[in-house]
Amino acid sequence: MYNEKSTRAGKQLPPKKDKKAYSNKYSAVYARNWRKENPEACSSTGCKRPKVLSKSLCEYHRVMFYKRHVKALRERKIRVLSHYSPKGKLRCSWRGCHIVDLDMLSIDHLNNNGAEERKSGYEGCGSGLYARLEREGYPKGFQTLCHNHQWKKEAIRRRKEFEERNCGSAGFRNAGLYGAIHIASTPSMRSRWREHQ
Repeated sequence: MYNEKSTRAGKQLPPKKDKKAYSNKYSAVYARNWRKENPEACSSTGCKRPKVLSKSLCEYHRVMFYKRHVKALRERKIRVLSHYSPKGKLRCSWRGCHIVDLDMLSIDHLNNNGAEERKSGYEGCGSGLYARLEREGYPKGFQTLCHNHQWKKEAIRRRKEFEERNCGSAGFRNAGLYGAIHIASTPSMRSRWREHQ
């Protein structure tokens, strides 16, 4: 049942009685051999329940591993969001906002370069982003924001971009002119605009 050497560890397997000597590297060989000898059973080592159709695990282990996975993702999200929150406490970084609901909070790119990162192949959102930030040692350039203030920040960015593009160097002085032109181009308002002139 045991191979002489583990393909992962490159070492001889310890005797079966010596339980302390086992590790993940050694147990990988045992698990692989067990699955070969029990093809119809659940792929979780030692479980003899039948597999779910077209799956490798039984129903019990599928649910158990799913719950464990969801719990691990939630704990990682809390760690990352707390690190990028004010004073290390989980909440929105926007001044005056006190939202602490985990479902309402997310990571924000301070330089508004999230789209560029996603296009370049980086994990730019969700659990992939949280894993990357934790793996890279919490780099700078991020903050925790609630979804409302994510949209507020985007609205401010778009408004500023629009003013720079359409109002030119005159800034807000031409903003009223743009509104007047828009009204004058609307068929229902042309007659009123002529009267106003």
